[in-house]
Amino acid sequence: MRRKPAGLFIVLFVVATVVATVVAAAPTPVGAAPAHGHRLHLDGTFRGAGAFVVECHGVTQTGSGTVRDPVVGRGRYDFHMCVRLFDHPITLLGAYTLSTPGAVLNGTISGTYDPNVGLILPVTITGGTGRFARARGTITVGPIREHDFTNCDPTGTICVNWKDAGPVTGTITRVG
Repeated sequence: MRRKPAGLFIVLFVVATVVATVVAAAPTPVGAAPAHGHRLHLDGTFRGAGAFVVECHGVTQTGSGTVRDPVVGRGRYDFHMCVRLFDHPITLLGAYTLSTPGAVLNGTISGTYDPNVGLILPVTITGGTGRFARARGTITVGPIREHDFTNCDPTGTICVNWKDAGPVTGTITRVG
């Protein structure tokens, strides 16, 4: 029987404390910052750990791991978002961070969950440090493919830990 992560509709039954740590491979150097007003187009992939934790007004879904993109290079992503199960449609609210050597990109997650499409995180870039200072733009993380489920109930229908993978795309604009 294929194991599935706790569905967004039955997660309230799950009480768990999760520490998800992924040790990223040594980061590779990336190119210089874009010139004033230029855009960086992302078209990479991500891979890491995912989990549910009961808190907020629903459950919190977390994820962390590595990102690889031809323009940004290799880095680490982390997200922490509240999945508001009682909203209709289900609302996703949280924070996303992409760290590369010498720079950090920050963003907010704000969107809804569509079970017909899968889990996609719309990220609005709010700034950062280093070459991402004053950055703006949008990133789309997903659709997220969840696999390798662990910490499951005895029936194997509710799991609180898994691995995430999928595409990360978008445009980063340096505005200042």
